[in-house]
Amino acid sequence: MRNRKAASNLKIRPIKETDNRQLISLARSIGVPARVKLGVDRAPIFWAFSEMQSKTWDILVAEDGNEIVGFIDLSHRKFRLSKVVKQVTYVGLTGVHTGWRGSEVFPRLLRASERLARKRGSECAIALVNVNNMRFNKLLRFIYKDSICCENLRVSCVLLGPRYRRNKNVRVERATQEDMQMIMDLMMRYYCRYQLAPILDRKHFTDLFNSQLLDLLVVRDDKKKIVATMGLWDQSHMRRIIVLDYAPPMLWIKRLINGSRYFTRIARVPDPGSHFEYFYSVFAAFEEGFENSFCEILRFVCNKYADRNYNFLILAIPESSKVMKTCSDLWIISNNNVPVVIPLTNDMVTFLKEIGSCSLYLEYALS
Repeated sequence: MRNRKAASNLKIRPIKETDNRQLISLARSIGVPARVKLGVDRAPIFWAFSEMQSKTWDILVAEDGNEIVGFIDLSHRKFRLSKVVKQVTYVGLTGVHTGWRGSEVFPRLLRASERLARKRGSECAIALVNVNNMRFNKLLRFIYKDSICCENLRVSCVLLGPRYRRNKNVRVERATQEDMQMIMDLMMRYYCRYQLAPILDRKHFTDLFNSQLLDLLVVRDDKKKIVATMGLWDQSHMRRIIVLDYAPPMLWIKRLINGSRYFTRIARVPDPGSHFEYFYSVFAAFEEGFENSFCEILRFVCNKYADRNYNFLILAIPESSKVMKTCSDLWIISNNNVPVVIPLTNDMVTFLKEIGSCSLYLEYALS
């Protein structure tokens, strides 16, 4: 830990263009203690993802002299909380230099972010905390005693490679422009299952479909109504996952996977210092009772993209969802994140107490 004098010299400020190189380097070096320690590579432009993610965003840095020792990434957006629409600040990527962990860097970044979020009109903030990052979780709960934890968000890495058997009676199709309204209606119904959910930005959705997505897939029922949908998004031009290290048991699994690739078709697991190749699911939704149709989309995707050097598809769904139980044949590596909602006004403190334990849905590809 740095001494008190060093901590007092810290400066919290908005990013500048000249910060790009230092921020990329710092983000690559951070990692959550887990079976595979990962960093985030936001080259070539650190804030490119933030610009795409939200119309209103901020990145604050902690600076000691000319060295950036921490940062926090914020996006400001509309959410539906219960039956009302609120302005919310989402706390995205954060990082603190290893030599400054346990110091005042992160608490001061949080306090500055809190002031900025209020200035932007937000009534609460949302952060995702990896279940393995107990220090971060305890720090948030200590600083923000009125915060609440929502139902866990299960982040599933679906391995591409194995040839999955599909139900020939379920036809997976690529969506067209004419399908957009029906897909958006389905998504809005899907969001309504959760007490906290994003407000669908129709223009953003259409822009992503036209310029960013690899695929937007649908399944229809007998009456041609769309009952399941999922978009596929390769974000490697904005952010990638870099492998920092493997725990000893994972090294054996890595060798096993790489040694059996001829039979499994799974893409090579990268060495430390290299990147995983993956894409995200986005705008995934399905009507109640059509979980199997959604799983057919997953199997279709796994089969189609198995030979294109992707390691996995990232899919994030609240733990209460029934969908993963219908996909027990898929090869999945899962990790849990805890959504934490932090009230920024007295009215929001009361509001969250009235809601009590709640479920939250996030478009993980946009988080």
